[in-house]
Amino acid sequence: MQARKRSLCIFRPGRLASTLLALVCLLPTISIAESKLEQITLQLKWKHQYQFAGYYMALEKGFYKEAGLDVIIRPHTGKKSPAETMLAGEADFAVTGSDVVIHRTKGAPVVALGAIFQHSAYGFLVRADSGITSVKDFIGRRVMMGTGSQDAALQATLKRAGIRPSDFTQLPSSFDVNSLLRGETDVFNAYVTDQRYRMEQAGVQGRHILPINYGVDFYGDILATTENEIRQHPERTQRFLQASLKGWEYALAHQDEAIDTILKKYNTQNMSYRHLVYEAHTTRELIQPLLIAIGHMNPARWEQIRSTLEELGFVDAGSSIEGLIYKSKPPVNPWVRWIADHGISLGIGTLVVYILILLLLLLKVHRQYRDRTAELAESEKQLRGAQEYANIGHWILRKDFCVDYWSDQVYRILGLDPSIQPSHEVIKGLLSEEDFIEFQQSLSNSMNTGEEHWIEYLVHRPDGIERWVECRGRPTIGPDGKPEKITGFVQDITERKQAEKELRTERDFAENLINLAQVIVLVLDTEGKIERFNPYMEEVSGYSLDEVKGKDWFSIFVPTSMQKVTRDLFQLAITNINTKGNINKIITKDGNQRDIEWYDKTITDAAGKTIGLLAIGQDITQRIQAEKEQQRLQSDLQRIQKMEAIGQLTGGVAHDFNNLLGIIIGNLDILKHEVIGNGPAMRHCESALRAALRGSDLTKRLLTFSSDSPQEATPHNINYLISDILNMIERSLTASIKVETKLEDELWLTTVNAGELEDSLINLTINARDAMPYGGQLNIETTNTTLDQENIRDLPELKAGEYVELIVRDNGSGIPEDILERIYEPFFTTKPQGQGTGLGLSMVHGFIQKVNGHIDITSEPGKGTAVRILLPRSTTAEQAAAKLAHATSTSKNETILVVDDEYDLALSTKVSLNRLGYKVLTANNATEALRLLQNNQNIDLMFSDVIMSGGMNGFDLAKEAKRQYPNLKILLASGFTQDKDHELFEEYGKGMLAKPYRSNEMTAKIRELLDRR
Repeated sequence: MQARKRSLCIFRPGRLASTLLALVCLLPTISIAESKLEQITLQLKWKHQYQFAGYYMALEKGFYKEAGLDVIIRPHTGKKSPAETMLAGEADFAVTGSDVVIHRTKGAPVVALGAIFQHSAYGFLVRADSGITSVKDFIGRRVMMGTGSQDAALQATLKRAGIRPSDFTQLPSSFDVNSLLRGETDVFNAYVTDQRYRMEQAGVQGRHILPINYGVDFYGDILATTENEIRQHPERTQRFLQASLKGWEYALAHQDEAIDTILKKYNTQNMSYRHLVYEAHTTRELIQPLLIAIGHMNPARWEQIRSTLEELGFVDAGSSIEGLIYKSKPPVNPWVRWIADHGISLGIGTLVVYILILLLLLLKVHRQYRDRTAELAESEKQLRGAQEYANIGHWILRKDFCVDYWSDQVYRILGLDPSIQPSHEVIKGLLSEEDFIEFQQSLSNSMNTGEEHWIEYLVHRPDGIERWVECRGRPTIGPDGKPEKITGFVQDITERKQAEKELRTERDFAENLINLAQVIVLVLDTEGKIERFNPYMEEVSGYSLDEVKGKDWFSIFVPTSMQKVTRDLFQLAITNINTKGNINKIITKDGNQRDIEWYDKTITDAAGKTIGLLAIGQDITQRIQAEKEQQRLQSDLQRIQKMEAIGQLTGGVAHDFNNLLGIIIGNLDILKHEVIGNGPAMRHCESALRAALRGSDLTKRLLTFSSDSPQEATPHNINYLISDILNMIERSLTASIKVETKLEDELWLTTVNAGELEDSLINLTINARDAMPYGGQLNIETTNTTLDQENIRDLPELKAGEYVELIVRDNGSGIPEDILERIYEPFFTTKPQGQGTGLGLSMVHGFIQKVNGHIDITSEPGKGTAVRILLPRSTTAEQAAAKLAHATSTSKNETILVVDDEYDLALSTKVSLNRLGYKVLTANNATEALRLLQNNQNIDLMFSDVIMSGGMNGFDLAKEAKRQYPNLKILLASGFTQDKDHELFEEYGKGMLAKPYRSNEMTAKIRELLDRR
């Protein structure tokens, strides 16, 4: 007995109670474990994928088994909807959509257990390069979308946006995203969880347009059952729901394990690991586990869904969804059922146990009260320390607005003496009148409405220090349901206010810099949509920010041909790859293009995630234009230098060629005198002479390439010039242009530079060719015309008299009136870059002015252009020609010295002069000529070439000979000379003979000089 008593004394009642409670709690587990698992079927709404990962993990991790369930997970076969399969008794539970509302309003006993997806995974999918950024862009497009309840959210989206069925072409859904890739549709009804991934794997960027952005927010993936299931198996329904939610919690917390499980056991669609990762990420965003408990449902939101379906006509007006939302009841545990079966036999024992437990609880409550009191004291001490450290004080205000309590920290923050009794009057003395009124109004509103009291104000402390204070409070509701007091805190926020002020100052400074900067400041989001740009961009582009904000940058501002390249550069920049210094064009509002040099920088949030792109752009349009103009001028300079080089080469060749022609012409003139009376021989001479003269004419044309050509304006019958270059003109035109000439037979002579006239004519015919790209008619006409005072009344630059008229006429596109006024401006051209310098007509105009002529251009768009040129008649030239024809060229016993380094030319000249009775001496160079002059004092005239070998040219020889023999007559001849700056050029250069020359020209010139006194 003694030992037993000691045993009772050392036995602790708490341990007995714990043992009994453990046995009681163990009973249900033993009961469930010993019972047979109940088999049920879960019908999925689609094929196996991460969308149903929670159910897979509930099965694989044994959560269903722990709940006494053997669950068969069946994928969708496509024959019936999940809800229809469940209502037909083929499944106990189903994963369906918000169409459960339609079934419920039509009397079907369907019940929603929980909303797994807080937002529907169903939306629209378009190509990112399609230009479609909102449902407004669906107008006139092809849209894949069903007409049934499954697509109700999409239909509601269009209706909310004001898009009518007649605004687009509706196509039946193929459920295959390749329809979008193949161009079979413009808009695809898609699940955001995976179909965009399939699209981007094919190399095409996609864009979602979601119903939630238009105020249509349906639940997605509803876990549902029937009223019959709940009624017959209430505990099983509750166990299944809790195990499923536990499976989802596990799947979201162990994403990689869930994906591996799907790949091993449920991958009937052959999805890749990356695909499942993408789906897992999007699924988590739809479930939102960090914000909302998995499976949560809001009755008001269900009613909103019903209202939306009513708008679309899927449910009747005023229909009810009463009973749709599952109301869980605590399940009856197996041990309760066991107790009921053995209630009488256990009643007494249970009563004893409860009494023992009650005693133990009383002891425990006493002990906990003591410990809790100590803990509260310690907590209050720690709270005071924390409030002091954080500079926070707390307060209590009664409903009569009397201050019930201030903590010590409130006194410190407000700078008050702790002996002062807290009151409203004290607060009033610390605040400005305006702040105190706002303070009272906030407290009154909080006490009347139960809303939070929150205000910031500036405290003027008694010690003269000003501090910013934040005051917050929340009402405490009394038994009558009305606020009875407000409990809150007050905190010194002076440092924060100062930091905010400094931040505002820096922000305002940065904003001013952006607004005043003469560079483009542009901010785009990660999809390339415009978030903001500065006033300078508005000035450059012509768009205001409000016009384009939220729209795609590339489709508005980037030329179509450059959009792909520019988008690729944007993608590189958004991933922080250096793309600085890129130059591309933007299109302004008025359709012009500007060249912009860009410098990019990614924008990140606090977590380091890229949220956009900052681009700084410099308008370099003028710089590029200046560079192009500089390149053009450089090209012109190089072309001029090249022409100068060609001129030098041409001049050298012309000199030698002229000497050869001079020999030929001179000898032919001699030969003609030898064969007089011999008809055939004379014809041969004349033929050879014509060929030589044509060669002479060709040499003169070559000399026009030289800027130092001695050829001046001379009398010409321009019919001959036109005929000479007609073949060249026809070759420069297209075969579809017909050229006709109408040249007056007895055309007067006019004094012009032949090369300049030919260049002008070629310029005019080329302009006519460009005006007739598809063919046409070109007419060239010449005529004699006489102008009287009446004719020249509007032409002040002309004098009354006789003129040669040249007309170039085409039937091309014509010249608009506004352009006609500028055609003579240097460098002005309407031709594309590289196809015209704008100097052609300017040069023609300058040539006409130089010869005292006149040019007039008339044109009519679509009908053609006529260029009329007036050139003064050269009467003095005709008199000179007549005088030359009748001049007496015979000698009067004079002696002539011929100087030329071409022996044959000197010989032919000597023969021609000897025939006329002149005594002729010849020299091959200047040195020999000076020697002959010294030895023959009776030489009357020296006839010398300008360009000679031996170191002294004709000008130098003339100078020295004139110095020694002042009365000596001198005549120079040249086929080419560069020495226009020679001091004797004015005296001898302008009167020199141009090689090759005819014998009669030479002898007439010599006779003229010899007869001059």
